[in-house]
Amino acid sequence: GLAALSLIGLKLGSGFEWIYFLLIDRTIYVPSAINFAFYDWFSNEANNLVLWSDSKITFGLMQPRYSLPTTSLIGLSYFGDERIIANTGWIGSGVSHFGLTGLFLYATLMGLIFRILDKNAIRLGPRLVTSLSLSALVSPMLSTDLPNGFLTHGVLVALTILYFIKTEAQVEK
Repeated sequence: GLAALSLIGLKLGSGFEWIYFLLIDRTIYVPSAINFAFYDWFSNEANNLVLWSDSKITFGLMQPRYSLPTTSLIGLSYFGDERIIANTGWIGSGVSHFGLTGLFLYATLMGLIFRILDKNAIRLGPRLVTSLSLSALVSPMLSTDLPNGFLTHGVLVALTILYFIKTEAQVEK
């Protein structure tokens, strides 16, 4: 449905292209290209892994591995300008921090999050779980590091709220 709508917007042209760029380009092509750029850069043995040195999670105890933030480094190296801030989701950030081990770790964490959401969808209903968690999960999927998504984009808050919601059967006990 959304793909068809975006293609219709692209065909209509003049003023309707934004539908395509918003629905397809910014949600599929751009994040995929940035994820590949992160993978390509950090899988090269000549380039250092970041090891959370550019993350606030280390409280500044680790010195940055590069003179630029990784998002600007990838912007410069792959898109020609350091002002292009190439934000990436859990795939690119996992690779940048710990290589393929980081990708596996982040994939495992994302799998656990989705398992928790799935269990809650069975318990509370998919509409409630989706409405509480969808906006919080978009950022780690497309444009922010996973710990950042937990702490500042609402993933942890959404999971906490779901944990404390009681069903009618639980309230009656």
